[in-house]
Amino acid sequence: CSCRQRGIPINEFNGFVSTEQHMARNNTFYKEWKRKVFERDNYTCQCCKKRGGNLNAHHLYNFSEHEDLRYNVSNGITFCEECHLVNYPNSFHSIYGHKNNTPEQVCEFVKLKNQEAV
Repeated sequence: CSCRQRGIPINEFNGFVSTEQHMARNNTFYKEWKRKVFERDNYTCQCCKKRGGNLNAHHLYNFSEHEDLRYNVSNGITFCEECHLVNYPNSFHSIYGHKNNTPEQVCEFVKLKNQEAV
């Protein structure tokens, strides 16, 4: 966005602000972590077993609270968009929300999805 679009006079512009989390999710370590999680899971959603498509790497332990585990491949799982994102009914985040998610919730969710598939 430009200063004019934001309604900021050019003489008051103090640069673009990026949060630490935004920068941490857009660096090469994060991109490499996602790639490794997808490779380990054979580019397959671990809930519905759909291969390929729009995949998301989900952290088992929260990204924001567990900085030491952010780029640890064992702290990730591959979900497709439909199983992961809040805007899809019965997705992980539509059931459990976006904050304070736990590995136990992920395990419960994957079991639930696998039971629905049978």
